[in-house]
This record gives sequence, structure tokens and C-alpha cells, in this order.
Amino acid sequence: MTALQTLVETRAATALGWALLHSVWQGALAALILAAALFSFRSARARYACACLSMLAVLAAFTLTFVRLQPQNKQDLKPTHLVIPTVFDSQFAAEAAAGFHFVDALPWIVPFWIAGVILFHLHSIAGWIAARLLRRRGVCRCA
Repeated sequence: MTALQTLVETRAATALGWALLHSVWQGALAALILAAALFSFRSARARYACACLSMLAVLAAFTLTFVRLQPQNKQDLKPTHLVIPTVFDSQFAAEAAAGFHFVDALPWIVPFWIAGVILFHLHSIAGWIAARLLRRRGVCRCA
């Protein structure tokens, strides 16, 4: 069993997948409230404070959702066993198509989300390094 498969088969991965899914509508709601607040305030300081509170609210909502969806018992932390075929079988494909549920695929969102977060952070770090080089040397060596 691979490390990725072990991660995906835990109930914590399912809870994280549901928390990520819920964060979409929670973020949209926070954005609507922020838009209303930005429309009503004219002060730059107040608008900035509203934007910071909105980002903090999205993070808090995600954290609370994840904590609430976490398994309560130690017994629930054991991995659930999924059947993953090693070769393509038409009979298995027909059974899988008939019995596919979104909930079964939800834990697989987690590793892709983590990979996306890492890629975006690497992109930000590369931009920061390029800005430092540009500040030090005054020459852009970008392709």
C-alpha cells in the first residue's frame, strides 16, 4: 500500500475533502459580505480591515468545518479499504459506473489540493526571488 493510498483511505481525508468542498460556498458567502462592506465604507483603513476580517473568517470557517467533521472515536481513524483494480476489467468498470458516488471520490481531492497549494507557494517564492535579484542586480534574467 502506497503512502498516497494510505492517506486517501483515512476518515480524516474524507473530513478534509468535505471541509474543502464546504469552503467553496463559505468563501463565496464571505466574498458577498465583503463586497457589501466595501461598497458601504469609503475609508481605506476600514476597507482593508474588512478584507482582512473576511480572509480570517474564511480560514475560521474552514477550520471549524474540518474540526466538526473529524471522526470522534479512535476506531474511526482506521483506514477504510477501497478496492482499486490493478488491471482494467470491463465487468469492474460496469459495476463501478453503476455504483459510483461522489462521496467515494471526495478523499482524492485532498492530495491534489495539497499539490496545488505547494505549486502556488513555489510560484510565489520564485517571484519573490526574482524580485530580490532584480533589486540587487537591476537586470531581469527572465526568459
